Amino acid sequence: LIGLKWVCFFNDVSNIKYASITLPVACSHRLQSFLDKHNIKPVMVFEDLTNPDTKKLAYRTLKPFSGIYLVVNSVNGKYYIGSAVTGNIYMRLHKHLFSKMGNVLVGKAVEKYGLDKFFFLVLELVPQQNTVDVKLLLEREDHYILSLKPEYNIAPLATNSVGWKHSEESIQKMKQGYSDERRQKVGSINKGKALSEETRNLIREAALQRKPMSMESRLKCAVNVRPITITNLDGTNPQSFSSIIEASKVIECNEITIRRALNSNGIIKRKYLVTDTIDT
Repeated sequence: LIGLKWVCFFNDVSNIKYASITLPVACSHRLQSFLDKHNIKPVMVFEDLTNPDTKKLAYRTLKPFSGIYLVVNSVNGKYYIGSAVTGNIYMRLHKHLFSKMGNVLVGKAVEKYGLDKFFFLVLELVPQQNTVDVKLLLEREDHYILSLKPEYNIAPLATNSVGWKHSEESIQKMKQGYSDERRQKVGSINKGKALSEETRNLIREAALQRKPMSMESRLKCAVNVRPITITNLDGTNPQSFSSIIEASKVIECNEITIRRALNSNGIIKRKYLVTDTIDT
């Protein structure tokens, strides 16, 4: 359902703008009970996510905006809070609920309970125009995390995962996973095995019939090749890199941190903004 709603856009402390836009704001009784319980008043609501029309509506509606969103599990009432820069809110919806490559806990919950048991809400729109807006986005996300205390959020604050530690049980499991004994077992799985002559001939024939790989495909297959652009938070001093590894060396940052930033709000060290390089 669609409704007309006045939305408050925060640009900075002295400049608050309002705009009247058509947004999906009506919701079911089940969701309304959740909103009333937590005193939440979203600016957008998306239910019935298994319906292709809902997905199309979300894509069209969310594309122009940035802001704070909420993923709700209607079965157990648990939820996740996140933020996204301009144009990325729909991508967050898709990663968390459809591809299940966003928050791990949300992904497991979707597999367990089903997509139809989840809601996607936009709590607040925070347009991105300058460094004030970028900082405000993170501040507003921290505000909602601290006030609503979402169970699915792993990190205690939006800006990074500083302060979050693995449990002793998790540490021991990771150590066991990288033990010498385990590595030897994995390495010996196919040790001493030989392919039959028939299998070899099939592999040889398939290789001879394989068409040459295009340059575009080669780049896609290359490990860690992902062109990115890094700027200061205010958009100044843009630097383009052909790969994440190259960028990590220049800004003295672990490549995993850059990947996490690309999959979240794009902020690195509270001083850089990373985005995928778009060919023009």
